[in-house]
Amino acid sequence: MKEIKCYRCGKTHSVASMKLRKAWECTHCHGVMVLDLPTQRKLKYVRMLFVVIIVSLLMYGCSQLGSVTSYIALIITCSLAIVITQFSDQLCLWLTDKLFGLKYMPVEKDKNSPVRNKQKGK
Repeated sequence: MKEIKCYRCGKTHSVASMKLRKAWECTHCHGVMVLDLPTQRKLKYVRMLFVVIIVSLLMYGCSQLGSVTSYIALIITCSLAIVITQFSDQLCLWLTDKLFGLKYMPVEKDKNSPVRNKQKGK
């Protein structure tokens, strides 16, 4: 279990390891927190390493099939790598938490955001 403390109200949320997210909204005060920049960078490196390992393993497995099916194996490998990386977000967040820890920073809503100004102009 990971404990995440809200920056605004101080309430602590207990989260299961495989339920981690990049952004959190406090259920008590609705304060929004996102991963800080160094943690996002570490997550990106963990994801790249994960993709390299998966593609390498798939390529090795497909290389054992022979040279006749190498193009088909390459297409299958690339397709599988894309599908696996789409669903690897939770695993990469978990790995980043175990290796480096996850740190969140507050996100303050800007009152002068372009979205609100466009809505006022209508």
